[in-house]
Amino acid sequence: MQKKAFIFLVLCLSSCTSIDTRLLYKETTLQTLLKSTYYHVIIPSFDGVKLRATVYQPDLPPNETAPLIIQTHGFGGFRTSSPRSFYARWMITGQIAIHAWHQGYWMLSYDQRGFGGSGGKIHIMDPDVEVRDASVVLDWAVEHLPRIRMDGNDPKVGMVGESYGGGVQLMASVMDPRIDAIIPITTWYDLSRGLGEYGYVKTGWGAFLFPIGIFSSFFDFDVLFTKRYLKMFTGYMNDEAVQELYKHSLAAFCDENRFPQSDALLINGFRDFIFPLNQALDSKTCFEKAGRDVRLIEVQGGHLFPTQRWTGMPLYNMEHEVHCDSTTFNLLDLAVEWWNEKLKDVPNAASHIPKTCFTLDYDSGISQPVSLYGQTSIEIPETLVISLTAGLFEWLLKPIDWLTALPFKDKSATDMTQTKKHGGWFRPSFIPLYVVDQEEYIVGIPKGKFSITSKNICVTPVIFAGIGIKRLNNRLVTTISEQVIPIPEGNHDITFPGISSSLKKGDILGLVVHGAHSQYFWNGNWLPARIWINGNITLPGMGNI
Repeated sequence: MQKKAFIFLVLCLSSCTSIDTRLLYKETTLQTLLKSTYYHVIIPSFDGVKLRATVYQPDLPPNETAPLIIQTHGFGGFRTSSPRSFYARWMITGQIAIHAWHQGYWMLSYDQRGFGGSGGKIHIMDPDVEVRDASVVLDWAVEHLPRIRMDGNDPKVGMVGESYGGGVQLMASVMDPRIDAIIPITTWYDLSRGLGEYGYVKTGWGAFLFPIGIFSSFFDFDVLFTKRYLKMFTGYMNDEAVQELYKHSLAAFCDENRFPQSDALLINGFRDFIFPLNQALDSKTCFEKAGRDVRLIEVQGGHLFPTQRWTGMPLYNMEHEVHCDSTTFNLLDLAVEWWNEKLKDVPNAASHIPKTCFTLDYDSGISQPVSLYGQTSIEIPETLVISLTAGLFEWLLKPIDWLTALPFKDKSATDMTQTKKHGGWFRPSFIPLYVVDQEEYIVGIPKGKFSITSKNICVTPVIFAGIGIKRLNNRLVTTISEQVIPIPEGNHDITFPGISSSLKKGDILGLVVHGAHSQYFWNGNWLPARIWINGNITLPGMGNI
C-alpha cells in the first residue's frame, strides 16, 4: 500500500499522464509532419514489472527518420521527466539527452527498476534483470515509436547515462547487438573494485549512497539486507558480495571473451572517488579487444565525497567544458557529434574527438601522456605513522592549512637533499619522492611494493596513501586528484587510483600516508597503533607542458 501511494505521489508531482502510443500514432505515416513534443508512457518489462518512461519526439519533416537515444539515470536517481526537470537542468546525462532531442533525435528516458515511478525490486544491475530491462525498453520503442532510423531491420540506437546508468550501457552493449553507440559516464568496469579496494569498503561514499538508494526506491532495495551485503557495513568486503558485484560488471563478460558490440565514448573523472581512471582504462581495453571504436575523455569531476573540494554540485559534479592540448570541447556538443557520425552516418562528424584526452585541471589537458605507468622506481624509507590520529581531523585542519599557507613560506628545494619527511603523528606523513625542476605534468597510475608492519596486537594495521604535492614556497600539501588507497598489513603490490596534475618548478612530489581517512572512515584502526611503512613506488611518466 505504501509503495502504491508513493508511486501515485511521484506521478502527480511530475504530471505523468500515460499516453497510448498506438492511438497517438494511429494515423502517422512517413509523409506525416511530426512536431517536437514529449509525453509519458508505461512499459511492461519481461516479468510484468511496469517501467515508467518519458518519450521525447523530435521535429520530423515528411519522409525523415531519426535515431533513438535511451538515457539512464544514476543510483538513487530518476528519469528526465521534462525539459525543466532536475536531470535536464543539473545532471550532465539529462542535459546531453535533451540536447540530442533538440538536434533531431528520438529520446527515451526511463526510471530504472525500483526507482522513481517504476515498480520492482533493485538487484544492483543484475544482467538478468536491470540489463534485460534495457533491452525490453528498446523492444518497446521499436514497436511503438514511428520513423526510428533503421539500417535494414536494425534500429540506429545510442545510449547515455552516468554511474549506475553507465553500468547498464556497458553490459547491454554486450547483450544487445542493436545498440550502436554508447556514452557511459563515470561508471565501473568491475563494481566490486569500485565499492572496495584491497578488501576495504569505501564506507565514506557508502554512508551516502545506500541511504539515498533505500529512500529513493521507497525501501525496495531489499537486496541490501541480505547477509552478503550486511557484512559490508563492517567496512570489509566478503567473497560472496565480491563475486556477485563482479558478475554485475563488464569485467565478467570480457573475462569470458564476451565483448561489446557497440562503439563507446567513455567519459570519466580523475577526482571520482568510486570509479577512478583505472576503471575507465580497463573498459577501454575491453572495447579495443572487441575491435570497436572507443574514445576516452578523462575530466576532473564525477562522484565527489563531501570532504573533497567542491567545484559545483556536491556529491556529483561534471564540468561541461574540456580542454585538450590546444582544443576546447563542450561535452554536450561532443556527445551529439559522436552520435551524428555513428547513428546519422554524417561523415567525419566525430573525427575531431581524440582517442584519449586527460585533463590536468579544469583549464588544461593533453591527448598523449608520456607514460601512464612510468618506469623509474623510487625507494620509500621506513616511516612511522600513528593510526587513528594521523589524518583523523584533516576535514577540520585542511581549511586552516590554506590560511596558514598564505603568510608562512618554506624555502624552495632544488634537489632531494633539501627535502625532509614530516608528519605521521597528528597529521598525515609526507615522504618526499621527487623535486620538480621545470614546468611539467604528471598523468597516470602510480604503482608500488610496500611492507606494512606493526607490533600492536589489538588492531589489524592499515594505512591510506596517495601521491601529494608540496607546492613551491608553500607549507600546504595537497593529495593529487584527492585519491587515496588502503594498504593493509603485510607485503603488497599496490596499484593506486589514476592521478593528474600540472607541476611547477620547485614543487615536491611525495607519498602522503594517513592512519585514518574520511573516504574510508569506517575502515581505520579505532585504537592508536604504531605502523611502519617501507618499500618503493613507481610514479607515472612526467612530460613537458
